[in-house]
Amino acid sequence: VTVSPTSFTTIPNTGGSGTINVTTTSGCAWNASTSSNWITIQKGAIAVQFTVSKNNAKNGRTGTIVVGNATVNISQFGK
Repeated sequence: VTVSPTSFTTIPNTGGSGTINVTTTSGCAWNASTSSNWITIQKGAIAVQFTVSKNNAKNGRTGTIVVGNATVNISQFGK
């Protein structure tokens, strides 16, 4: 599994969304997951859509989305 992009580093504290494009070999099954409760994901056939909730904290935060064997880093600014 190959993903693009491999990171999102400018998500504002107000929240946001993005798309991770997924490339696999024909017939390769894959899943997407996150352990961050502030990131919501929806898996499609060739992409993962994600939404990041508002960050009310002063400090920024980071999380990951795992797509197959690839990791995508998500960084969100604080207030």
